[in-house]
Amino acid sequence: MAEDNEEEMYFFIADISGYTSFMVKNQMDHTHGILIISALMKSLIRLVHLPMEISKLEGDAIFLFLRKKKLSKEFKNNPTLLGQQMLRFFYVFSEKLKKLENSTECTCGGCSNIHELTLKIIAHYGKATLSKIGSFRELSGVDVILIHRLLKNRIKERCYFLMTEPAYNRLFLPSKTSVVKAEEEDKDLGKIPVYVYSPTIHTVLQEKVHLSFFSRTKSHFQLALGTTLIKLGLKKPLPFHNLPPV
Repeated sequence: MAEDNEEEMYFFIADISGYTSFMVKNQMDHTHGILIISALMKSLIRLVHLPMEISKLEGDAIFLFLRKKKLSKEFKNNPTLLGQQMLRFFYVFSEKLKKLENSTECTCGGCSNIHELTLKIIAHYGKATLSKIGSFRELSGVDVILIHRLLKNRIKERCYFLMTEPAYNRLFLPSKTSVVKAEEEDKDLGKIPVYVYSPTIHTVLQEKVHLSFFSRTKSHFQLALGTTLIKLGLKKPLPFHNLPPV
């Protein structure tokens, strides 16, 4: 049963990528890879606050939406807030990535290649119908298809924030932000003007994160415990696009 008719909203997809380049070769690498991506996903999920909502977790990506009619006065009075909030995803991701990289001494493929992981965010503004099917809420419409099609694009950078023209005109990124205009083309949707911002936050976080002995010990314990639980079938991992099933 539909909750409402078609309505305007923002759409975002935060996608973790990078594991394809070194498909795991043994079970230990695989299990650690799953635990690493799960930790990164959780760090991003913690950033999601109302009125923004999670539509669904799509493997190693998060599909978010923000209904125009649910925008708070704070967001309406300060249009830069939403853009700043999305850019914060890159900072939090990079910070968590560095902590994970510097808190483990494991040399398996998954742990030694943490630095290969990157974050890309796709943003669009359009219309969709929000429907309730049982206990699930589904978004449908051409604009939902469009944002998912943009996950496959011609952008060469591995870490970027790609915005369609409707999204770029509404997000009001900081004035110092360097954005490049480009164009994508879809066989069904035609030419799609886009704006691409390549975050430099990764270079800001190049310095080694110094962790206490307790923090490193805790990290080792959590990794070992998570691995054991998955192997014993006591913990069911989520399926990830970049990793084969357990």
